[in-house]
Amino acid sequence: MSDSDSVYVHHSVQAEAGDDDILRLPVGTVLIDRLEISGFLGSGGFGIVYSALDRERQGRECALKEFLPSQHGCVRVGSRVSARNRRDEAVFEQGRAAFIEEARLLKALSHPAIVQVDECFEANGTAYIVMERLHGETLDTRLERHVSWDEETLRGLLETLLGALDYLHSKRILHRDLTPRNVFLVEGRGPVLIDFGSARQCIGKVSHSLTAIASQGYAPIEQYDDHGLEEQGPPTDLYALGATFYHLATGNRPIAATSRTVKDRLRPATEVAAGRYGAVFLKSLDKALKVSAEERWQTSTEWARALNEESTPPKRPQSPRPDGDPPPDRKALWIGLLVVLCVIVGGVFGYRYYQEVQAMEAKLRAEREENESKAKTLRAAADLKARLELEFPPGRHFKECEDCPVLVVIPSGSFDMGSPAGEKGRQKDEGPIHRVTIAQRFAMGNVEVTVGQWRAFVRATGYVSDAERNAHGGKGCISWDVSRGKDAYVQGRQWGKPSYAQSDEHPVVCVSFDDVGAYLKWLSDRTGKAYRLPSEAEWEYAVRAGSQSSRPWGEARDDACRFANVSDRSKEPKDLFFFSDKHDCDDGHFYPAPVGSYLPNGFGLQDMIGNVWEWVEDCWNESFGGAPADGSAWRTGDCGRRVLRGGAWGSGPDVARSANRNGDFSGYRFDVIGFRVARTLF
Repeated sequence: MSDSDSVYVHHSVQAEAGDDDILRLPVGTVLIDRLEISGFLGSGGFGIVYSALDRERQGRECALKEFLPSQHGCVRVGSRVSARNRRDEAVFEQGRAAFIEEARLLKALSHPAIVQVDECFEANGTAYIVMERLHGETLDTRLERHVSWDEETLRGLLETLLGALDYLHSKRILHRDLTPRNVFLVEGRGPVLIDFGSARQCIGKVSHSLTAIASQGYAPIEQYDDHGLEEQGPPTDLYALGATFYHLATGNRPIAATSRTVKDRLRPATEVAAGRYGAVFLKSLDKALKVSAEERWQTSTEWARALNEESTPPKRPQSPRPDGDPPPDRKALWIGLLVVLCVIVGGVFGYRYYQEVQAMEAKLRAEREENESKAKTLRAAADLKARLELEFPPGRHFKECEDCPVLVVIPSGSFDMGSPAGEKGRQKDEGPIHRVTIAQRFAMGNVEVTVGQWRAFVRATGYVSDAERNAHGGKGCISWDVSRGKDAYVQGRQWGKPSYAQSDEHPVVCVSFDDVGAYLKWLSDRTGKAYRLPSEAEWEYAVRAGSQSSRPWGEARDDACRFANVSDRSKEPKDLFFFSDKHDCDDGHFYPAPVGSYLPNGFGLQDMIGNVWEWVEDCWNESFGGAPADGSAWRTGDCGRRVLRGGAWGSGPDVARSANRNGDFSGYRFDVIGFRVARTLF
C-alpha cells in the first residue's frame, strides 16, 4: 500500500504549537505496509507519538514516534512532511538526521531503565522510530497530581536512573533532555528514560533558538550555548537529574540556569525540604544543581557512592585477659588508673583543640570554595554577556517571528532627562532635569506596533478587551469621523479601529494600557523573550539619540515635516477636534501615516515624535522629583494613570518635543494613542 493510499488528510497545514490534533496521522494509517496506527499517545515540539500494531508480529502493540518539529517551520501536505520554505530546510534536515542517529544509537542499547528501540525508518519525507509500548505514567503526571514522596521511594528512583545514566555515559551517549515528562513509571519495572534530546539540541544550534536547546529549569547553563563553545558531558545530564528530583522533593521547578549566573537565587533543597528528607540526600541534589559544571557530580557512580556512604566509625575489638594470669597488685592498679586518667583529661583538651582547628580549617575551606564558585559564576556570566554583546551590536535590526515587530538595538549611555527652564513650550512636569544612566543595551521597536501585527495577536488568542466585553455594540474608542464633518466627535464602532480608514501598515490605535499588557504577554510567550513597554527614561533617551535640542532633528521648523507626522503650525487651531485642514505639512497625511513614512533619528527609530501618542510603563507623577536614575520604570505615584509620550499627528510645536509628556487612565482608549515595544537583551 502506498503512502497516498493510506492517508485520508488531503489538505496542507502549516505546523503551529497546539495543532497536533490536525497534524497527526489518522487512526488506520499504515506505514511500510505493516505498522497500523491505532491511537495517539502524546506530542511535543519535536515529534508525535502514536500507538501502532505490527501486522507481521501478530498485531503486537508498539509505540511509533514521528519526527515533526512543529515549532520550527514544517508543513504536512497529505501524509508528507517537509520544511515550510528553503530558509527552514537546513533546520529540518539536520534535525531529522539527528533523530535518525539517535535511533541508531538507542537500538544498540539494552537496559531496563532505558526505553527499548526496535527500528528506525524513513517515510513521508520524515523519519519514524519504533519503540516498545510502555504502560504507566510520567513523573510529570504524578507532579500534577501533587503526589507526596517518601525518601525511600525517591532514593530508589534516583539510584535506578543513576544506573541508567552510568550505562548511557559509558557508551558516550548523553540524554540531553532529562525532565519529569521524560521519565516513565512502569508498574513492576520502575522508572524508564524516554524521549532523548538529540534532535532538540541539533535544531537549537542550527536555528539559534535557545528554547529549542534547553528545557527551562532543568537544563544547565552550558545547554544554552548555541555556538559550541561550552563542553557538555555527564555533569550536563546529572544537573537535569538533580533538577528533576529537586522538583519532586520540594514541589517547585528550579529557577532557569540563565537566571542564576549573576546572582543565584535558587533556594537549596537542604533549606526548602529540611525535615522531610535526610541531609545526605538533599545535599546530593544541591551539588548536582551547581551552576558551574566543575562543582557538580562528575559521574553517576560518584553520586551513587555518596548517597550510600556511612559515617559511623568502626568499633575497636576488646582483648580478653588470658585465663590463669594473676591479678595486678593494688598499687600498680592505682598508678595505672592515674596514668589513664591523665591521658583521658589530656585527650579531652587535646581533642577539643583539634576540633576547633578542624572547624576553623573547614570554615576557611568553605569560604575559599564559595569565593572560587562566585568567581567562576561571574566569569561565566561575563562570557555569556560578551557573546550576547557580539550578537546584539548597537544599531542592529532584527525580529524574532513572522508577525513580530522589527527591533533596533539601543546602546547604553547617559543623558539629562527633562527640559531646561528656557525651552519654548516647556511644561512644569518636565523637570527638574536629572542625570539618567542606561547601563545595559536594550532593544526597541523601530516603529509603532501596526494594525497587522495587532490582528495577528487577536487571531491567535481571540482576545477581547474589557471595553468590548462590557460596552453595548462594541463601542470602545473615542474618535472622530472625517466623513461626518467638523463636529463628528463620536464613539468608535470597533475597538482597535478608529473611524478613519487604516491599513495593516498603520499604527494600531484605540488600545488601552491594559490591552497592551495582554499583547506583550502573548509576544513574550510566543518568542520566549522578555518583551515589555519601554520605561519613560528609555523612551526619552531613545528619542533624543544623543541630541541636546528640544527635538531630535534640531530647532529648524522646516525639518519637522521630514521627520514627523505633526502639525508645524506655530499656534494650535481653534477647533481641537477638526484641524486636519490646518496642517501645513504638504505630505498627504492628515491623520496617522503608515509607520516608517518619515526619516529615522540617530538610533534608527522612526515616528517617535508625532503620528500617535505612545504608552510607556511608568506610573504618572507630576514632576521628576524622586524619579529613578537608572533608566528603570517609575512604579510609584498615580499608577491608575500611565505616561504617554511623543505627541500625535495633530500635535503642534509645543507638544512635538523630546521632553513633552502626558498621562491618562490605564483603561483609556483614543484614536491618537498607540504604542511600541521594548525587549530586554541581557
